[in-house]
Amino acid sequence: MSPDTTVPTPRGPRVPPLRIDLWCNAVAGGWRPHDLETSLGGGEEAVALWARALATRGHRVRVFHNAPDGAATRWGGAAFLPHERFNPFARRDVLVSWKSPHPWRIGATASVRLHWSSDVEAPWSPRMLERLHGFVVLTPFHRRCMPWLPERLTRVIPLGLDTAHLDAHWAPREAGLCLYASSPDRGLETLLRDWPRIRDWQPGLRLEVCYGFSRLLASAGGSPHVAAFRERMARLLRQEGVTYRGALSRAETARTYWRAAYWMHPLNRAESELFCLNAVKARHCGVVGVVNRLGALQQTATRWIDYTAFREGGRDITTVPPYPAPDWDTVVRDYWEPLFAAHGAMEGRAATAPAAKHGETAAPAAAERG
Repeated sequence: MSPDTTVPTPRGPRVPPLRIDLWCNAVAGGWRPHDLETSLGGGEEAVALWARALATRGHRVRVFHNAPDGAATRWGGAAFLPHERFNPFARRDVLVSWKSPHPWRIGATASVRLHWSSDVEAPWSPRMLERLHGFVVLTPFHRRCMPWLPERLTRVIPLGLDTAHLDAHWAPREAGLCLYASSPDRGLETLLRDWPRIRDWQPGLRLEVCYGFSRLLASAGGSPHVAAFRERMARLLRQEGVTYRGALSRAETARTYWRAAYWMHPLNRAESELFCLNAVKARHCGVVGVVNRLGALQQTATRWIDYTAFREGGRDITTVPPYPAPDWDTVVRDYWEPLFAAHGAMEGRAATAPAAKHGETAAPAAAERG
């Protein structure tokens, strides 16, 4: 395993150390936690920082994911292991599945069994749900998108912010700078088509687009519609007052949040934002959101100008109390550890999941016997 140099200083009282495993869904092209500084998607960033925060608080944390080279590594005090090394029957206190029910399909066991998601998932069978102690969602809006989810299992836990990283990359505010930092299919075309109208009202505005197209193209599998969309965007991005910066490093992204006067997000589909970490990053950095307040933006965009009003010259800012999104150490201390404790993990009980039905149990993996 590679050297571990990323463990921050813990805060708050410690709890007895737990053996915590997380099974991560497969991601196109694979990923490594060390990619956090350059190219990790939002979901993988959340998993990596969650694992680091738990490890910092003394827990033994293992994340099973699809590493592109199949190699194991250490990062932030946690072990990151390839899927092939997952043993569903290893001794562990907590097992969390992230965006994939695979562990429960193969009869995985743990004292505490949780599913954590940032997607609108298709309904689970009652038999699968019976294996869980909790199903963790990100916001009340996210919960409403899955009406099949039993209330008794639902736990709403916000994502955390790496506030230390954001604060370490402070930069002076630049008047008139607008930032777009979401997937291009979530509203970039609307913004670029409206851009001449927006600049009619305030000619000094400048727009920086700080998100690439590679993930969208990779997930599209060669779709001609997505290819045509990319061509349209290439033309629209060439207009006056627009700079296309593409995917930035994590450090440069943080600096751009501090530099921006406006964070632009004319969201075009409510279900595309079930939390929106960008919204709480913008609030932390003092940026005014210019948004279609749909989906979870109704909860996480808490200092904003209505996008349609802004397009027509409006500049009235609405402010409400911020949505809870503390640093990751606080999230695991105040939300996740109490959830583990509520189901007996702190006592180290060796309960196992209900037996899987015929045809659903796989043989244990040859490696990682726990």
